[in-house]
Amino acid sequence: MMQSRADAPPPSPRPHTNGAAGSHGPGLNGHATSLGQIAARRLALTLAAEGKLTAAEQAGVMLRDGLGGPPDPEGALTHFEIAAAGGIVSAMLAAGAMLTAGNLVPVDHARAAQWYRTAAEAGDTEGMLAWAEAMRSGRGVPADPKQSEHWLRVAATAGSPEAAERLGVMLATSGGHRTETLELLRAATAAGRPKAAFELGHLLWGDGDSDEIFAALSIAAAAGHPEGTLWLGFCHAQGVGVREHPTTAFLYFEKAALLGVTRAKHQTGKCYEEGLGVGRNITKASGWYNEAARDGNAAAARRYAYLRDIYPVLTARKGEERVARRDYENALRIGPSAKNKAETAQLMLTSRDAVIVARGKEVLSEIARSGKAADLRLVANVALAAKLATEAGTWMRRATALGDAEAARELAAHLDAGRIKPADPGEAARVRRTAEESWRSEPGRGGSRGR
Repeated sequence: MMQSRADAPPPSPRPHTNGAAGSHGPGLNGHATSLGQIAARRLALTLAAEGKLTAAEQAGVMLRDGLGGPPDPEGALTHFEIAAAGGIVSAMLAAGAMLTAGNLVPVDHARAAQWYRTAAEAGDTEGMLAWAEAMRSGRGVPADPKQSEHWLRVAATAGSPEAAERLGVMLATSGGHRTETLELLRAATAAGRPKAAFELGHLLWGDGDSDEIFAALSIAAAAGHPEGTLWLGFCHAQGVGVREHPTTAFLYFEKAALLGVTRAKHQTGKCYEEGLGVGRNITKASGWYNEAARDGNAAAARRYAYLRDIYPVLTARKGEERVARRDYENALRIGPSAKNKAETAQLMLTSRDAVIVARGKEVLSEIARSGKAADLRLVANVALAAKLATEAGTWMRRATALGDAEAARELAAHLDAGRIKPADPGEAARVRRTAEESWRSEPGRGGSRGR
């Protein structure tokens, strides 16, 4: 499913603006000023000095943003903290934002965290979000995931769509309680939050309402969410909440690929290779597979090697005649699992290059050397598909000897169908008995293990 999530920064309580309409030209330090701003700044500073808290906050804004005179970040922070100490929540958030960002005053996460905590305890949802993030990241306070989750839940209950999104996404990723996760994601999706919309569609995929899945992923894609765009393509490809339309599916796949989604690059390559929703174009397919392979997608690396092997036009330049050998090795390196190696070897065994075919057989032997029944059964089936009946029989028998019930059943079927030659006239009957005994001994089948 789902691509890593970036840390969410604490919210900025107010936008910073420089200059204002009706300015009388550049003032000190190049900042636009007006007579009204100059007078307002002086008045705010005067009233702040007299203990007026709202004036202290306003002075902080003007000093921070350079309104009515040159910027004075230190003075701004001082005035924000005076107002914050007097209980003005927006000033608490402004002070915390300055101390967190570090672009105007030195970073002080501990001090910022205390202002966020004070704002949170005062019931402000933005403060709750910032305080939850501080505890999640351990910036300025000891990391406390449980308390972070608690404050996100409080903020979500108070009606914050961002808190519902963050908590819903977190629970969806960690496998939290499904009912609560869905409630949070639905609330955030209804408010147009794209991350929540993607997670909702992804979480419901396969066992949820198709119309809800399509609607959620449409919201995510419309907001430019990369993975949401990919999965909306799958909706159109598979008819989830909408009529199947390969061309529309391809357009979403390609859009997601251009947004950098590795799986979308692979899917776009597949569309070009197989002519799904777009004209078949092996050159473009190869290019997209290569892009995905560079991102570490093993399946794309296999297809890239395969296309370069069977279509000489892709390697027509001098010196590239045997480049597919290198491409297959790269695919094996990118996906070192037994499954990927076996699937890569399966493609290698179809090559017209004898060296690649020999290497494919060698890869299967390497997998078999693990001695694991599952690996032996895997390579046996690949070998059988490549009409290597002798090797397939050897590996399937070894898996059966290890007590693998599935291998015994498959071997019996292959012997009966003549796909694998019996070692002796009685082998097929013996293997059938072994398979039957293995089946009966499985839990719930009524055999000794199930009693």
